[in-house]
Amino acid sequence: MTLTKEITDCIEACKACADKCRSCAKECETHGKMDLCVSLCNDCATVCDQHTEGLAKSDQSFAASCISACNACAVECEKGADHMNVCKDCASACRKCADACKAVEAIKV
Repeated sequence: MTLTKEITDCIEACKACADKCRSCAKECETHGKMDLCVSLCNDCATVCDQHTEGLAKSDQSFAASCISACNACAVECEKGADHMNVCKDCASACRKCADACKAVEAIKV
């Protein structure tokens, strides 16, 4: 598999998403009653890392799980987006990552 624009865009989106998710999880840990947000952010960061590593090795097998993790995280983070910028930024990064992963998933190998 050649590193197409879709794949390089996806790698960058996954890296950015993982960073935003880690920042969000760290910040949300300091606030009470945000355990689900912390958990979903940590899970999403892990899956984004796995997908990034996979894509670097021409392995698209994590695309669907990355899309799912990003969508779940975005939904939860959007709940806190009005009062926490870190949640707003995380939700946005997750949506961008899911879209990038969908573009990669559409590539026929």
